[in-house]
Amino acid sequence: MSIVDQLNVSDFSQVAQDASILADPISIATMDVEGDEGYTSSSEYEYDTDDSLEHELALINAQLQWEESVSQLKLLLNIVILPVIGKAIGRKLAGFIWRKMWDLFY
Repeated sequence: MSIVDQLNVSDFSQVAQDASILADPISIATMDVEGDEGYTSSSEYEYDTDDSLEHELALINAQLQWEESVSQLKLLLNIVILPVIGKAIGRKLAGFIWRKMWDLFY
């Protein structure tokens, strides 16, 4: 006797019914947990309102703007500030070395 012969048609109908419930997000939100005393039904939970979603989008937008600002500051540091500091330090060091060499050899 094969596995297919052992399965009942009612098993397939139950699977199809479960799949149709899972495909519908509204039915998932309103499903009650049956037989579990310690659990509450999902219909008792509060769901996000439009205000909280807008707040979440505003936070995400602020995070993206912050990351963009940080990347701009890094670019400014690498392109402008570090070369200027390097140029100033290089000139001071070159003058120091030149004076030491001048005093040593001449």
